[in-house]
Amino acid sequence: MRPPSGLLGRLSRLRLLGRAPGRSLRQGERRSTSKGAGLEFAGHRPYQEGDDLRHLDTRVYARLRQPFMREFLADRQLRVSLLVDSSPSMNFGAPAKQQTALMLAGVLAYAGLSSGDLVDVGVAQGRNINWSDTMQGASRAEGIFRWLETGREGGREDFAAQVQAALPRLRNANIVILIGDWWIESPEAELRGLFSLPGKVHGVQVVTPEEDDPSRLGSGPLRLTDAETDSMLDLAVDRAVLADYAHVLEQHRDALRTLMTRLGGSFTSLRTDQSHDDIVAGLMRAGLLG
Repeated sequence: MRPPSGLLGRLSRLRLLGRAPGRSLRQGERRSTSKGAGLEFAGHRPYQEGDDLRHLDTRVYARLRQPFMREFLADRQLRVSLLVDSSPSMNFGAPAKQQTALMLAGVLAYAGLSSGDLVDVGVAQGRNINWSDTMQGASRAEGIFRWLETGREGGREDFAAQVQAALPRLRNANIVILIGDWWIESPEAELRGLFSLPGKVHGVQVVTPEEDDPSRLGSGPLRLTDAETDSMLDLAVDRAVLADYAHVLEQHRDALRTLMTRLGGSFTSLRTDQSHDDIVAGLMRAGLLG
């Protein structure tokens, strides 16, 4: 599950985009709008009793005969939580959507670790969410990659139920990234718990080429089986059916984009057959990486 070295080198120059990092209480590598210990000069303010005299600007004092303190922009960490869909529908495709989703989790986790953020990853196991340790620093990336490679038995819960189970952990994050196939019938109703999260929420959809463009399946009789419910649907694939599918798919994605925008984040759809470069470009266009 380790991304290629060339891709990791490119990711080390990018970072995850989230809310202003001033909410974080720990020092890190992201620039905050709050004042404190840091390297970037922010301005002066008058001296107040109890100020650290090491920040007294002696040149200003010599010129004005009044004490002024130098202030700097504080460096702050963001907390990043990624949740990977492990519902049965993620086993579809070659490569399976689950494999691509875990690779994406490794890519995005590495971007966060390279920025000095605190990162953890969750994957549903039965009715519970199995979370990795919270890690910081690019040197911990191998630990995330090994954790993602560990085989886990998924459950019968759909993605909406997994998100609901993860909410207590996600409430601590500045950036939440949800990776799955997003085959949720009523996203806004089933994912209403996301509106309680204080952080920015990004959605990444992983689909197979056939799900994105079912004309690849050919025409004629076709039986579809719902991976979560085992219910079956028989239909005859023709141009009218394909046109209807394309229309419904775009409506579904528009609804998800609207939902993620209301949550301050973004939504993007990626295919399992895309190259690593195309995947990174898609994440950048969506405003998730920058």
